[in-house]
Amino acid sequence: MNPLDTWYSQPDPWGYQTNNHDINRKERLIMLANFFGPFERCLDIGAGEGWITKDYPAKEIHGYEKSDLAAARFPPNVGRPIPIVGKYDLVCATGVFYAHYPWDIFLGLVKEHASKYVLVSSIRDWEVECVEQIGTEIARQEYPYREFIQCTRVFRV
Repeated sequence: MNPLDTWYSQPDPWGYQTNNHDINRKERLIMLANFFGPFERCLDIGAGEGWITKDYPAKEIHGYEKSDLAAARFPPNVGRPIPIVGKYDLVCATGVFYAHYPWDIFLGLVKEHASKYVLVSSIRDWEVECVEQIGTEIARQEYPYREFIQCTRVFRV
């Protein structure tokens, strides 16, 4: 069994949908995406169950998720492309550039499939130093998130 499937044996294992910090984080992500959008195609890498993914401003929304259990809970407007094909004018990567995840694979997916904008959001102190490879940073927000600092950036590729 995929180790992430253990986490997703129950819906919303991190309590994102009921935690005020996560509700605020989602509002900030969607607001930033709306500022630069709307988009034709959006790819969310590390989409979880699609709770944030479903609200990105795009005609076509896809989620890349390693957990089959989480992906099985995607909302109806979120597709799961296997394999990922083509370019996306918005690629989102939330909480995936951490040392305990295969961040290099995720970075490769971002670089291969992003055509205009990349939105990255991570706990600042956990993020591996790799996002500068994505493109030119054009927006940044840092704000309290649970007991951490969340860093959200938009890159132009």
